[in-house]
Amino acid sequence: MKLNVSNEIIDILENEPKHSGSKDYYEIEFVLSSEWDEFTSINAIFHSDDLSSTITHLIVDDKALIPNELIEEKTKVLIGVYADDGTKRKVSNLYNLAIDQGSYVLGAEPVPTPDIWSQYLALVTAKADEATASATTATIEANRATTEADRAAAELSNKADLVNGVIPESQLPIGSDEILEYDDFSLFPETGESNKYYIAYDTNKSYRWAGSNYVELSGGVSLGETSSTAHRGDHGKTAYEHATKGSEDNPHNLDSKFAGKSNTDHNHDGNYAPNSHNHDGSYSPDGHNHDGNYSPNDHDHNSVYSEINHNHDGDYAPSTKDIAKTDDFTLSLEEAEGFVRCNKLTTMYVTIPLNSSVAFPLNTDISIIKEGIGNVSIVATGGVTINSVDSNLTIADQYSAATLRKIAADTWYLIGALS
Repeated sequence: MKLNVSNEIIDILENEPKHSGSKDYYEIEFVLSSEWDEFTSINAIFHSDDLSSTITHLIVDDKALIPNELIEEKTKVLIGVYADDGTKRKVSNLYNLAIDQGSYVLGAEPVPTPDIWSQYLALVTAKADEATASATTATIEANRATTEADRAAAELSNKADLVNGVIPESQLPIGSDEILEYDDFSLFPETGESNKYYIAYDTNKSYRWAGSNYVELSGGVSLGETSSTAHRGDHGKTAYEHATKGSEDNPHNLDSKFAGKSNTDHNHDGNYAPNSHNHDGSYSPDGHNHDGNYSPNDHDHNSVYSEINHNHDGDYAPSTKDIAKTDDFTLSLEEAEGFVRCNKLTTMYVTIPLNSSVAFPLNTDISIIKEGIGNVSIVATGGVTINSVDSNLTIADQYSAATLRKIAADTWYLIGALS
């Protein structure tokens, strides 16, 4: 329902039938003219048809409820508006609203409409709760703003400053005065400093001081065929594929009977070979015995197994054994003349035993490749000597390889891509 209050005259703008027995349901919207703007508190006043009962409601947000007590039965309700600021009072005429008979059955006593003072108290309480909630929200927002400001200040304190568009050298992670350059490694100071970097011009490699020695940072290797260079990867791949071929591939084109004389003085037809190899069943002076027994110097021509890689039983024996390792191990005769593939997530340690424990023949070669991502470190048992460039004993780059060669009872060379 909507009533227009033009100065002191009330007219109906919108209305639908109203019925007795309704409770806290019928709301009236008052459209007040500008003459009422000077009053801060404006009230709706409701009279029973005989003026024997009067109830006042605050007009809040231009609205007020019709009191339950006046519409319990079919009747008429007189509606007016008034305002009183203590010095003057403004009133309107009364509008006569008909209340038709409703379906509500009497017997359940409705809750009385609160008096005007209770309404004032409820309104003040609601406003206070709203103010408290607003203050709490404001406090939360202020705390959030403070936290964000502190975070921003912390981030700003960690940033590098620009001076004329350039970051000052003092705020760089490494200043130019912390990089020392020398013609070659031998000119480095005997004791370095941990916060400085050292460059050798002759090799263009960089180093840092690790507390007791210089550690190379560049980690690069050069290609070549010397002890200080790495072998070409395509050559290594070809050698690996050749070494791992089975007898059915027969890369040397040997027949199953080894008939006739070989190009290198080995005759396996039961006759005499011209260059110190005796195949007649007796012992030859340089250690080649083809009588079906074991020969002391790596050539076993019986029809069983050759200690290293010479098998003359009629089938081809590969020149190198392919061996896969996934954890730390100590070298054994199984790895002699073998190609050992090391694959581990963390550092794998390969230990060289004493000659008294495992008697590898002199000039035994063992190739080791780092197939996994973990480093491969060669470790010498006490009493064993490993000779390598710069005493490097680690294969650090994936798919890099190194070779061990036994040159004395407990002395080995380590050659390859080492760091």
